[in-house]
Amino acid sequence: MLPLLFAGTAFAAGSLTVRSEPSGARIFVDGADTGLFTPATVANLPAGLHAVTLQGACSRGEAAVRILDGRTEERLIPLVDGGGTLTVQVTPGDAEVTVDGAAVVAGQPLAVGCGPRTLAASRAGHTPAVLTVQVGYGDELVVPLSLAAAGGAGPAPASLTVVLTPAQAVLSLDGTVLGPGPRTVPSLAPGSHRLAATLDGYRNVQQAVELAPGEAATVSLTLKPGGRGRQVAGWSLVGVGGASTVFGGALLARTAGIYRSLYLGGDFASDAAAEAYHAQVIVPRRNTALVALGAGLAAVGGGVVLVF
Repeated sequence: MLPLLFAGTAFAAGSLTVRSEPSGARIFVDGADTGLFTPATVANLPAGLHAVTLQGACSRGEAAVRILDGRTEERLIPLVDGGGTLTVQVTPGDAEVTVDGAAVVAGQPLAVGCGPRTLAASRAGHTPAVLTVQVGYGDELVVPLSLAAAGGAGPAPASLTVVLTPAQAVLSLDGTVLGPGPRTVPSLAPGSHRLAATLDGYRNVQQAVELAPGEAATVSLTLKPGGRGRQVAGWSLVGVGGASTVFGGALLARTAGIYRSLYLGGDFASDAAAEAYHAQVIVPRRNTALVALGAGLAAVGGGVVLVF
């Protein structure tokens, strides 16, 4: 009868099938990018409550989903359309600015829909500047535009094209957030400029670039998985998983000791009594211990993946 203590081992993990309308939204679980797009199944999720976020090109959806041991949950998560804001910073400050052909006030945020937006700036005695930017859901873009004096006065402006990997990383130029790349910035003053790229779950990247007068430069920035948010989540999982594993192991050992002591000590009046005690007391304690062990090991494994 003692081997029955370890029969029916189970581990606390399940799966989640996510769908959206329209399909093709990127799937994030607990803030981590799964690399999957709807419809898709995310496997080996620890049992418990998870925050699921879907990110489309111009839409977003969120849901809390409880994963049960050994089961596949299915969710259809609605996507909500949205837009962003666009602020144009122009030099000289009295230049006229338009967005998609409509006059706007420079330096003030403008609510716009998702998609490509064409910015233009002009001033008497200066060469006009035109730039197309891509606005995504929730973006708060600040775009600098510099006009060069016409007639050859001063150095010719340069332009800079930045290619980002992953493409949804957020680009900053000289401390000004431009939004997710890739993108081309025209009419930049020649000289030194500093680029920075950030994305949740990835290590930040910074790079200095030197532009010559009239140069059209291209720079590629690649972010590697990591980052503080990912590490904090990873170590949190390791800590919770470790505690769960210790609890489950201790409970399993204690349960085995109790049953072994009673069984070998002959404290049961009959085999039927021993079987009844096993079913009513030992099995529930054993299953609790195994669930805690499985959940703990899964959490530790997931945390290690996030940290490293």
